[in-house]
Amino acid sequence: MKFYNLLLGAIVALPVLNSGPLLATECSFPRMEPLERSDGTEYRFVDSCGKLYEVGYRMEGNTLYFPKGGKHTLPEANAEEAERVLRETYGLVGEREHLIRTKMF
Repeated sequence: MKFYNLLLGAIVALPVLNSGPLLATECSFPRMEPLERSDGTEYRFVDSCGKLYEVGYRMEGNTLYFPKGGKHTLPEANAEEAERVLRETYGLVGEREHLIRTKMF
């Protein structure tokens, strides 16, 4: 009986131990737009899961535009393929005109 209770306890605890980090889609983003300050613009914030995220990204065609002026273009890809690859690479969520980056390298 002792072995059975020990085994049952391990089985019940297993899902809690393996729950892993929350996905970006399960976290909320308090700020969706850059914050203008007297000393510059702030793009990085902390989501409801305690992880950094960055606002101000947008996608046009096969190009991702960064909030501070840079861009990443996939010239060999069509718009749909580029969007899929760039969303996965940068952890982008949201609409193409107002993307939020959830993967920080």
